Amino acid sequence: MDDVLTQVTSITCGLTFIAFTFISLTSRRPGLEMKMQNLLSFLFIIDAILLIIIERSGGALWSSDAILLPLAVVCLMLAVAARLNLSGEQISQGANPHSIRRMRRRDESE
Repeated sequence: MDDVLTQVTSITCGLTFIAFTFISLTSRRPGLEMKMQNLLSFLFIIDAILLIIIERSGGALWSSDAILLPLAVVCLMLAVAARLNLSGEQISQGANPHSIRRMRRRDESE
């Protein structure tokens, strides 16, 4: 039973990582972005629950029993952070190719 739970946790953590990696692809579609944020929050909470269950049962993940609770806390923090809607906000304050192109078009039209 412990091995099955560890495998399920590894799979859900992997799915969460993949979804987190591809979140930027959904930023141009608000509806899809909200669905992805909901999916990420759900997966992070499931991961945290599974990690706590493994820790309480005396198991280990990736040959470590000390990483389970800190990783569960990180998952819960990321679940909250995934719900933050930063769409439309310029976080980096740097120029990207799209803004440079818009500035050039605006300058050419003037």
